[in-house]
Amino acid sequence: MNNLSGSRKRQVLFWLPNSITLLALFFGFQCIVSVVRAQYEIAIYFMLLAMIADFIDGRIARWLNVQSDFGASFDSISDTIAFALAPALLMHQWILSSLANYGFKPFFSWAIAFSYLASGAFRLARFTSVTVVDKRFFQGLPSPIAALTVASFVGLSIEHQWSQEFLIVPSIVITLVLGFLMVSKFPYYSFKDLRLNNRVQFGGYLFLAALLVLILQTLYEYALYDTIFLVTLIYITSPFILYLRRSIKRPSAS
Repeated sequence: MNNLSGSRKRQVLFWLPNSITLLALFFGFQCIVSVVRAQYEIAIYFMLLAMIADFIDGRIARWLNVQSDFGASFDSISDTIAFALAPALLMHQWILSSLANYGFKPFFSWAIAFSYLASGAFRLARFTSVTVVDKRFFQGLPSPIAALTVASFVGLSIEHQWSQEFLIVPSIVITLVLGFLMVSKFPYYSFKDLRLNNRVQFGGYLFLAALLVLILQTLYEYALYDTIFLVTLIYITSPFILYLRRSIKRPSAS
């Protein structure tokens, strides 16, 4: 009887993180639906919700010690929808499709968007299949961060009402660069060694985050997209900043 109840409890614990993954998949789907309806700000909010759910599910699985190959595969499928397909479609429908108005063939716009989708799918496939020696770092830019960069850039553009002509070139550059960084092998800090029970360490990160939000709220009346875009930009450039820092500290050969 005890073994049976223990088995049922194990099943409940197993499906808890997978249910959150399913919720992330739902948010990704709703993001795509909102993009198709040209409701871009709503699409951004759904992408943010998908990222929160994606952040929670893996940590709950590790906390409950119910990690599984099924959960990893399901999470990869959910991430492909929410953080590869959804941002690629968002960027295409919002700005890249207008390239036809400037004399470009339709192939050009969807090829750029598809390159982002393919890069995100490749990044996620590599993440689930390649064994990483140093778990403190990801190989390549994580797809949720890339998606968050796209979402915050679109949100900034809508909020500040930037002209479409001004956004064409930056949109192409951002889409292609993010795709390249996802398939690259640049080391990105994973934060997996950050322990919430380490009050000093966690408190330091929390203080810096709160200070950043306070500064941006002082500069702007509403700084959600500004904050997100700045944080993602800092994270995206972190491997290069770290490399330059090490190069400066490295003693020159005599």
